[in-house]
Amino acid sequence: MLFNRFFKQPKPNKFGYTPVYYDERKEDRDHKTKAAKLESEKDSLQRDSIDFRSNFKNEVARNREKSLSNFRSQGNAKSNKMLLIIMVIIAGIIYVQFKL
Repeated sequence: MLFNRFFKQPKPNKFGYTPVYYDERKEDRDHKTKAAKLESEKDSLQRDSIDFRSNFKNEVARNREKSLSNFRSQGNAKSNKMLLIIMVIIAGIIYVQFKL
């Protein structure tokens, strides 16, 4: 019993292929319905030219990008100042070492 389990071979993996049926009439019907929906959406957008929700969303996105760019530029300036200070300190240490 112990040897049967010890020498047991693993079973091979099964290939689970399910064939797909292509219905050309259904595809054409779906394309036509999508085109009709897009056309009706265009008409409704022209009627409702004032869309407060999308305008508000765009304005919030612009403000967020503006604040992020300001934050990044401040971080870059701080990083550059720190890098310059470190380089000056290292140059001073090297100058002192070679002077002696």
